[in-house]
Amino acid sequence: MKTFIILMLLASQTFGQFYYYLETGLVDKVLSINDNYNYAEYNPNKYLFYTDIMLGYEFKKIHIETNLINTFGKDTKVYFEPYIIKYDFRMYYKYKNLKVGYEHSCSHCIYDELKTLRKSLYHTAYDRFFIRYDFKK
Repeated sequence: MKTFIILMLLASQTFGQFYYYLETGLVDKVLSINDNYNYAEYNPNKYLFYTDIMLGYEFKKIHIETNLINTFGKDTKVYFEPYIIKYDFRMYYKYKNLKVGYEHSCSHCIYDELKTLRKSLYHTAYDRFFIRYDFKK
């Protein structure tokens, strides 16, 4: 296994390039769900902090990217409690200003034992195929 990892790292340095970023900040976001059976408000204080970690790999004109966004806020009893986590995976071919690719995204609610009402109230997912042209010089 170690040999495989070393070969992959050497190949990536020779044939491709890794890129990444780390972003953090404050977002004004409230998510409320109110239906006939449940009521939940995910952010009673309205403001949420978030972190976004992305890792990508470029090999010739093919890009593979994944990122993880964790949204968390201040609760009345616990500080910096996570609310929602989002996973993204993208793979695309880039030629000059044109991108053709695929993306999968899913979000999941994170809850603690005291807030069982949050269970399975917020889950989203989508898959998309895309063609994008960037109008830049």
